[in-house]
Amino acid sequence: MTGNTIFKDFSARLADDFRRGTMVAHHALPEMEMFSDAALERLIESHPDELSMVYAMPTDAVGETGFREGDLRGVRGRDVIEAVRNGQLWVQLLRLNKAHPEFAALEKRIIREMKAQIPELRIFGCRLSLLISSPSIHVSYHADIPRNALWQIRGGKRVYVYPVESPYISEEALEGVYLGETQEAIPYRPEFDDGATVVDLRPGMMVTWPINGPHRIVNDDELSVSMVMEYFQPVAWYRYGVYYSNAILRRRFGRTPHSTATRGPLMWAKLLSAVAFKLAGVQKRYRHTRYLTFRIDPGSQTGYAEIPRTVRDF
Repeated sequence: MTGNTIFKDFSARLADDFRRGTMVAHHALPEMEMFSDAALERLIESHPDELSMVYAMPTDAVGETGFREGDLRGVRGRDVIEAVRNGQLWVQLLRLNKAHPEFAALEKRIIREMKAQIPELRIFGCRLSLLISSPSIHVSYHADIPRNALWQIRGGKRVYVYPVESPYISEEALEGVYLGETQEAIPYRPEFDDGATVVDLRPGMMVTWPINGPHRIVNDDELSVSMVMEYFQPVAWYRYGVYYSNAILRRRFGRTPHSTATRGPLMWAKLLSAVAFKLAGVQKRYRHTRYLTFRIDPGSQTGYAEIPRTVRDF
């Protein structure tokens, strides 16, 4: 690994790009043994079931159409990768840095190198996830709560990043994301692409975008392996409190929120209210129910076989 660093080109210019919101950089993850075929197979088999997801993905960009969850418990890592390679699937292993020491060490190295160029950077609640996805599939238009960095390790994908403003995302749609009403999906229109920043990721490239930035992804015609780094900065935590409280005000009390400010006394009041609402379990009534509708089947053309719909309870 060149220079024994994760980033290959983190400069002052890239640090300024990061501060503005969207940064593209180069990295050494594809050169690391922890992302080899054998290591990925072991990772799939050893990762906790409750943190392992597989989805049948849609073939277009319009929200959650065709977005279904399946069960990969008990399937060999080699068979999972083979099913993804030949099917229409998206495997996600969550919180790698909490379950595997080597990824905890990787997290620390990445943050240390970022802080060397961005001294004021404050990161907490960092989560690393692995994505293994099929050729040519789409990740639908959506927005995430934390800030994200997408690290490409194998294959390629085109990433569309959109402004965090109307008409690309509405206040009410963003509140739904924070409340967990959907799996982060928001309404999409093809004309939004005119305002998108488009990044073609190849192995050894990464991109990060602004907090809550709407985005969608189209894989190239090959198996894709990526790592996602999700993390909070102070402003992201403030936005969480504001939008979560606004969502409760609108949905439970029928009031239309008039402020999304992340400074001042009102912001602190909403942050404390969000904590109180969560402790009281208010969010549970708004969360969507997750169902399993298929199992991994490497012998199938789609990579999976249908099963009776059951509630995911693990």
